[in-house]
Amino acid sequence: MEISYVIFLCDYKSPYNAYNEVEKPRIIKEDFIKNSKWEPDKVILDAIKKYENLQQTTNTRLLRSAKKGAEKLAEYFEGVDFSILDDNGKPIYTAKDLASNLGAVGNIVKSLVQLERQVQSEQVEVSNVRGKSGIGEYELPD
Repeated sequence: MEISYVIFLCDYKSPYNAYNEVEKPRIIKEDFIKNSKWEPDKVILDAIKKYENLQQTTNTRLLRSAKKGAEKLAEYFEGVDFSILDDNGKPIYTAKDLASNLGAVGNIVKSLVQLERQVQSEQVEVSNVRGKSGIGEYELPD
């Protein structure tokens, strides 16, 4: 259970990466540990750090940071309220500003997808075996 927690928390291919950094540990804990009082001890925290370090490349670091930035951008859009006024009585958010920012989101999403592909191809290159052949589909650990 604890190994599953570490892997699903840290692995860049984890299906739990759709969750933000606050929700992800809680949801993985609910799905695998099944003990609401459980908290990661020193051994688990060390395992998390080690697993992250073993996967870390420049591209994976960039991808993780880009995803954190995208999450903050999503929070920004969720917080837009046209009824909030500044000290002068003008709206803090305008439709023009929002439309401009939304236009840039498409490029951000494309960049994230491209970076994810680069990370995946980098991982495939690293996992090649002797003779420049690849690891077969059924030889990969789950």
